Amino acid sequence: MTLIDLTDPLTQQFLMILFEQTCGDSQKRVSMYDIGALIGLDRASSSRIAELLMTSGMIEIRTLSGGIGLTADGASEAQAHLNPGNVKKLVRLGANPVIHQDVRESVEQVISAIKNQVGKLGLDYDTLMDVMADLRTMDSQLLSSRAKTSIFRECLTFIDVILKTHDAGDIRTQLKSILE
Repeated sequence: MTLIDLTDPLTQQFLMILFEQTCGDSQKRVSMYDIGALIGLDRASSSRIAELLMTSGMIEIRTLSGGIGLTADGASEAQAHLNPGNVKKLVRLGANPVIHQDVRESVEQVISAIKNQVGKLGLDYDTLMDVMADLRTMDSQLLSSRAKTSIFRECLTFIDVILKTHDAGDIRTQLKSILE
């Protein structure tokens, strides 16, 4: 869930430079202090912005010396925010037993959208925990080089059923698009 406002110019610049430095790759890491220095921030200000981005789930600390990297959510959010024209159209899950890269990117985009909105839907505690469990299952599956289509289909179908009774218009549209 995004807890920060990306209209703050320094936060936006920090995220944009991190995105550029890592080429959007969530596996790469860069020093938060080097990112801050590129936009004229001291170490304390760089740490503060990095902490805000970590709290929002967009970046994660990779080394004790200040190495940071984008999360999958952060990469999709940065791409959507910084280059809205370049956001890819969602690709259906399909029938392949293992998801391909283009499907993986679509799944990551949908997962990010769900995470960003699920806390605002007024779900009761048990339902929210069920949705969060499915999100964690899909996050774990994304770590696999052979992520299973059937696991994503089941988790996303369950989340779609839950969200039918709530005002989750954009998320449901994305879910339907990827599940069709």
